[in-house]
Amino acid sequence: MPRFKWRGVTLDGIWQKGDSFALSSQHLDEQLFRRGIACTHSTQYSPWILRKSASYKQQINLFSRLEVLLHAGVRLPDSWLLVAQHTSNSYLQEYVYMVGIHLQKGTNLYDALMKNSCPFNTMTIALLQVGYESGKLADTTYAIAQYLTTLQSFYKNMRHALYMPLITFIFVLLLIIGIFVYVIPYLLGLFASFNTQLPPSTALLIRISTYMRSWYSIGIMIGSIGISSIIRYCIYYFPYCKHYWDATMIHTPWMGIIIKEWYIASIMRALGTLIESNMTVSQALIIIQPMIHNHTILHEWVRVTQLVEAGSSLTDALASTQHDIFESDLIAMVAVGEESNKLADFLYKIAAIYHERLINRLNRISSLMQPMAIIILGLVVMILIIAVYMPIIQMAHHIQ
Repeated sequence: MPRFKWRGVTLDGIWQKGDSFALSSQHLDEQLFRRGIACTHSTQYSPWILRKSASYKQQINLFSRLEVLLHAGVRLPDSWLLVAQHTSNSYLQEYVYMVGIHLQKGTNLYDALMKNSCPFNTMTIALLQVGYESGKLADTTYAIAQYLTTLQSFYKNMRHALYMPLITFIFVLLLIIGIFVYVIPYLLGLFASFNTQLPPSTALLIRISTYMRSWYSIGIMIGSIGISSIIRYCIYYFPYCKHYWDATMIHTPWMGIIIKEWYIASIMRALGTLIESNMTVSQALIIIQPMIHNHTILHEWVRVTQLVEAGSSLTDALASTQHDIFESDLIAMVAVGEESNKLADFLYKIAAIYHERLINRLNRISSLMQPMAIIILGLVVMILIIAVYMPIIQMAHHIQ
């Protein structure tokens, strides 16, 4: 479909520019005019790489507008077409527009959503299908917007918890590399002028610096990248490798706990949203399966699904899992939710608890990693100072 780069001016005299999907230049002018923008210049282009994704913020705006239009009584096809006119992401704009076109032709919502590469996750599609079949699509779009808002907040908190230690370690690593590659070579001439045997620490630093500046280190770095790419390829394309890798990660100290809490917070929130939309527990468990990418957790989740389909309660099914994925406090809260007929509310509480646990754990790791990085940097600087001054001190003793 055609895409245009455009430039225009608003009613307030503010110049704006962007790129949008449109059937033609006239269609683009109409879209921008509805947004209060007068197009002054537009150019059709074909992107080399089209980013086929949409941020949570863009999806939240999309479903919030859909909810308003549907509650106002606007027909479903017209709602999608109207929302497409106010979508800034060109890929999402084209996708939403095509969904509206398919709906106008009489296609049901699920088929219309799956006609093209869908930017929505499995959970969103399932909720849209449930809302469409139950006749409560307006309420469902509101629930989707709330769900995506929660996910956006969740990922934002995780990024904030991980950014600082990551930036600190990258800075320390680059600084250490700079010392060995650029600083120590300038001292080689000074050491050579001493005409004395260098201390072992100084000789070791010189050997490390020489090695890091040689082609061998570059070859090892390229080889490491190649081996990492091969390992990643095997994990992605070979189920046995993927299963072994997931099992290793889930049993790794610290990392395994983080992975389990991540998935529990995500799937419990999704399960609560689906059950709140009047979906049966077994149907909700099946829909959530594609959201789980860790084979170890997925295997246990499939087992839970099978037990629930066989007539077992969700509490008993969760209690029968292995690898200590579902803890006793979680199972107890699920049991209370089932007995009180408020399962969705308790699942939301479980998701909130594990979300908070995960963020606190990441914050603790962050608070430990930053001083560790500073300590490592201090040790490197101390070793460097000692290695530089030891030959000078030895030379002073020889002179005496």
